[in-house]
Amino acid sequence: MSFDHEFEELYGGVLDRHANLRIALSHGCGTFGWAHPRLRYVAGRDEATKRHLDDLVRSLWVDALVFDPALLPVLAERFGADHVLYGTDHPFLPEGFDGPRQVLEAGIAAGHLDHRCLGDNALAFLAR
Repeated sequence: MSFDHEFEELYGGVLDRHANLRIALSHGCGTFGWAHPRLRYVAGRDEATKRHLDDLVRSLWVDALVFDPALLPVLAERFGADHVLYGTDHPFLPEGFDGPRQVLEAGIAAGHLDHRCLGDNALAFLAR
């Protein structure tokens, strides 16, 4: 998904018009999670609009394939810990590579995530 496409979905009203649309962003959502505060400022300067855009972001799902547990607090804050998914990047990462799980376990140990990110969140995403 390109950045322009993400911008249109969130800030252009696609998620407003299709409230049941479920979107999962890969690789920790790229730069989107970090750029959202800036983009929301441009999209709407009043507090009600900013809160609405934050709510739309929290309706998205994101995998935690970020290779750095220091990034997990932003994902949990921006999308909600219940919308963080276990990402594997299979088949591109070597078989037996357990880096993604180690990052999630570190996030759980630090209190940024809970064990739902190891499977339950994915089941919730697929449930509808």
